[in-house]
Amino acid sequence: MAKSSDKALVEYLVLAAKRGNQHAFASLYAKTNKQLIMAAYRVTGNLAAAEDICQDVWLKMARRLRKINEPAAFMANAYQLVRWRSLDHIKRAGKDSILDEGLASVDPSPEEVAEISSVKRAMALLQPSQRLIVQMFYSDGYSVPEIATMLELKVGTIKTRLFRAREAIKQMLQVPSENNESNSEGDKK
Repeated sequence: MAKSSDKALVEYLVLAAKRGNQHAFASLYAKTNKQLIMAAYRVTGNLAAAEDICQDVWLKMARRLRKINEPAAFMANAYQLVRWRSLDHIKRAGKDSILDEGLASVDPSPEEVAEISSVKRAMALLQPSQRLIVQMFYSDGYSVPEIATMLELKVGTIKTRLFRAREAIKQMLQVPSENNESNSEGDKK
């Protein structure tokens, strides 16, 4: 939803819903709910929990709708609420989540399947906050400043978390170096 036309539509729907237009609120829900569920799912790794979290968030947003002064901030507020509720869910569950995002292409080769599995495992090992930022940046197409606004964090913090997540993934996906292989061959001689 990073396109400006989508943002403008969401802002319009927020304004109309704020004036009491129930059809606009239903359209706003239909337009944005899937994104919010995916954001919750990326943090929790549990689709049912993500749907419950988003239902709670929508109830809260419906109560707060008339108080929204800046329609452009609606999605930022919604993402922030989803993030907080998702992290609370993880804390209550007492464990980290496992990512099960559909990263596969339509007809992947066996090599692609192996690579996708490796990336999924690496993503699952990231901290939830890093995982969410990586998904928002790469899958959803949001820019660093947009993510910073949505998560109410500084741009530098987003850049740092994105960098650290990339480095962690690179390290987890690293193939054993040739030096290790040559040492093991030397031991055989």
